[in-house]
Amino acid sequence: LTQADPGNFLTNQLRIKAGAPAAEVAGLLLGALTTSLSIVSGNLQTALHGTLLPNPFVVLVKDANGNPVPGVTVTWAVASGAGSLSAASTTTNAAGKASSTLTLGALAGLNTATATASGSYVASSPVTFSATGT
Repeated sequence: LTQADPGNFLTNQLRIKAGAPAAEVAGLLLGALTTSLSIVSGNLQTALHGTLLPNPFVVLVKDANGNPVPGVTVTWAVASGAGSLSAASTTTNAAGKASSTLTLGALAGLNTATATASGSYVASSPVTFSATGT
């Protein structure tokens, strides 16, 4: 079992020898398809309630080899605090990053928002951002 191009998620091809054990094939396939979602920046900001945060929430999608994955849809949702997001859905850029900016809710207190990457094999999805309105 070998990956023809282990460094390139989008053009990854597998070479599987006839008679290879099913567990090895499954593990290689899952490793080739698994991506991860992580927070890059924008978490734990504080601003006046009802205002736009100074920095966007930014996430990164990487493949199993740690390479950024462009073209992945990221869905954003307010989880608490009654704020609003600048975009409900964004797509990762060439660097594997996507972003949305939160306007805090009208009341002081904790606001949270989630980012969820599309795909069946995305580890650590969704991620949760927190911000505080003062």
